[in-house]
Parts: sequence; structure tokens; C-alpha cells
Amino acid sequence: HLEADEQLSNRIGFVFPPDAPMILLLNDASDYQRVVYSLARVGYENVVGYIAEGLDIWQRLGLPLTAGDVKDIEPKELQDLLQSDARPVVVDVREPWEYKQGHVPGAILMPLGQLASLVGELDTEKPVAVICASGSRSQSAAALLGQKGFKTVYNVVGGTGAWRYSNLPLARD
Repeated sequence: HLEADEQLSNRIGFVFPPDAPMILLLNDASDYQRVVYSLARVGYENVVGYIAEGLDIWQRLGLPLTAGDVKDIEPKELQDLLQSDARPVVVDVREPWEYKQGHVPGAILMPLGQLASLVGELDTEKPVAVICASGSRSQSAAALLGQKGFKTVYNVVGGTGAWRYSNLPLARD
């Protein structure tokens, strides 16, 4: 669940060790060389191939997927979930100074760089909504939580910027 954009090489280290074998899921097969070179520049040289047909072909072959169910949601969807019985734990993966400027009420601060060591504080059975400033770091966090066996993980698209733009309440503490 890591987008193959210009930030991929910055985010990959939060999720995978450098020696992990990787198969890329690409929308366009012509992106393969660019993504492979981007990963190699930061020490990820074990790309063993790619899939351009989508995950359904992977599943039809009987190959495993991560345990987590990562779903992108909009801020208003998160607000609705927070008022329901299926209320997720909100994990803000920004830095402390960003969190202090305003965050989703009740959000737990777990900066992305520390998430791997803090993940044990969360219950894998409870839904988790991950948020950052724009939705980029939270993608990495969502992938990590999925890899760690969390059953339901939400990635808040647009992050706290979109939350603020939607005129949803912010807490400051």
C-alpha cells in the first residue's frame, strides 16, 4: 500500500528491511525501471518482479496477501466512524510539533519514525485510522500496520490538511 511516487524511496524504510524481496504492483508496466532505480538508490535491490494486472490475479494464483485490510477514507468518513460503534483508534503519525498545531480529537501521537517500536501498544483486533499532514506518511504507517497483522486499517486521504479543510474539529494539547 505504498504509492510508487517520488516519496517512495523515503517511505520504504519505515515498512521493509533492505533485504526483503519485493514484487511491485504497478498501474503502468513502463514505471518498473523508474521504481526499481528509485529503490536501489536507497539500498533496496531485491525487487524480483512486478504485477500490472492487479491483486486479483495474485489472489487467483493462491498467493498470500498481508493480513491487514487497508482502506483509504475521506476525513468525513472518519468523523462518521468516530461517532459509530465501530470507532477506530486514531493514530497520528506526524511529528510532535505538528500534532501540537492541531489534531483529530482523541488521536494518539505515534510519529512514523517510532511507529515500529510503539505498535505493540495497539490492539491488532481493533480498527485503526492512520493520519498525517497530507496522507503520505500515513500510507507508510498503514502498510506497516497491515504487515503487523492489524485486521482493519484506515488511511485518511489528505490527512489533517483535508480534515481542517472539511471544517472538522481540531484539538490542541
